[in-house]
Amino acid sequence: MYAVENDKAAFVEVSVIDVDAKEHVGLFLVDSGCTSNKLSTSIKMMVGDKSQLIRTLKTQTVGNQIVEEEVFSFPFTIGGCHFVDEFTLIEENLLTGVGDKPILGILGNPFLRNNSLVIDFGSHRIYTSEVSLDNLSFSDFSYFFPMVPGLESYGVPVVPIMGDDGGIFAMVDTGCTDLLVAEGALEKISGEIKYNGKTTEMHSIAGTMNCRDGNLSFSIIGLQEQNEGLKKKEYPFLETVTVAPVKSICSLEQCQEKEGEEIPDVGILLGSPFIASAGWILDFGANIIYRRK
Repeated sequence: MYAVENDKAAFVEVSVIDVDAKEHVGLFLVDSGCTSNKLSTSIKMMVGDKSQLIRTLKTQTVGNQIVEEEVFSFPFTIGGCHFVDEFTLIEENLLTGVGDKPILGILGNPFLRNNSLVIDFGSHRIYTSEVSLDNLSFSDFSYFFPMVPGLESYGVPVVPIMGDDGGIFAMVDTGCTDLLVAEGALEKISGEIKYNGKTTEMHSIAGTMNCRDGNLSFSIIGLQEQNEGLKKKEYPFLETVTVAPVKSICSLEQCQEKEGEEIPDVGILLGSPFIASAGWILDFGANIIYRRK
């Protein structure tokens, strides 16, 4: 499986056959923070009866708005491999093309998990995982984060942020090109925000939000193998962020919280530029996020 090189996001080239047997070539955005696959409404119309309604699905947007979406089957080809997967629809105006190739949709983390894929921004590749419990060696990693807790509780990969009252989680989101912070999460982060007077208008399926820009210091808690075994360690960062006027990215009411267990809010979206600069690799086969030594 091949990725299109891009400094801000991960894409795969996809081929779609319409009702007249004509081939259409475009891109799918690879989005680890999306809990479903998304398909452009115009492409859905092109394939006609090849795409069938399966069911309806309730999903949560940034800002905790709940929307009901129809789920369709959809056939497509990537790198000579044929797939049929489930997609919900997204309006074309929310998909921006790259060069002369249109973006036809989004591959969310269910596709990544079901196909045991790895996203590696360092090598500009998306490939099948070769890591398993049998050959997993923590000594090969500078540090790592297990994905399973986030996938079980939130449906997306998350990492813990150092903070007060247990801190918060940050979503690792390859489909986001910014480092987005919920305003309501700032008081829970052990760090400092300094606004720079700039503003950003953010568009999503939840609508438009006017956000403030600034610089935020924070620490991420990773695991590192030492002589005495696996130990937690803080990794400090100072990053330019966009602060959205929402309480959290993911509300506890929508998370799969276990009985008697309180889980922190998701208050930050770590976008693909941050993931790339941090040297992180997302392995959905081994269910870990790691940085190589």
